[in-house]
Amino acid sequence: MANKKSDIIDKAVDLILEQGIRLASVDKIASSCGISKKTFYRYFESKEAMLMELVLIYSKDVEQFLRLNGELAPNAMAEMLAYDSFFEKKFRYVLPDVFVKLRRYYPDVTEIIEYQKKHVLEPFIVQNLDRGIKEGFYKNTIDKQLDAKVYCYQQEQLLHDVQLKREERHQISRHIAYMFLRSIATQKGEVYLSLRTTE
Repeated sequence: MANKKSDIIDKAVDLILEQGIRLASVDKIASSCGISKKTFYRYFESKEAMLMELVLIYSKDVEQFLRLNGELAPNAMAEMLAYDSFFEKKFRYVLPDVFVKLRRYYPDVTEIIEYQKKHVLEPFIVQNLDRGIKEGFYKNTIDKQLDAKVYCYQQEQLLHDVQLKREERHQISRHIAYMFLRSIATQKGEVYLSLRTTE
């Protein structure tokens, strides 16, 4: 049963990426899985329930990445740049209207995303800023809570901008990360960033 659920979610993701969240109907998802609509409802009580499960899977992926990245990254800046790269890869092929439509039509799913932002991503950034200050990469005068909120806000706006082309989003995402780090970097941090940009 778990394998079939995963298969349905995988096919739904493909359709959502290709057609957007509204056009990826239960009929189309079921058809792409080679199952009937009735069988789909054996696994998920609604499209929203399937989307919730998808978001929960994504949330676990993010949490696992943040935990492992924190253990493996040699310093705070490397950790933050690795997170930015992870973020960009995760959302590279997501159409911006997916987030707009999620907010409009699936508020309960959006609540899970908001919860993760407030209780996982912002605390991760605060912890990263603490680490960077201790390592001498970040200025000790920064407002960690505010800076974490600003960074998350910028990334969120990037995901919701339906006017941007995919390549523009990729470039802006990288630019946000580097601008953010430059704004809080000490001289040691600036040297590290300069070396990373020439790699």
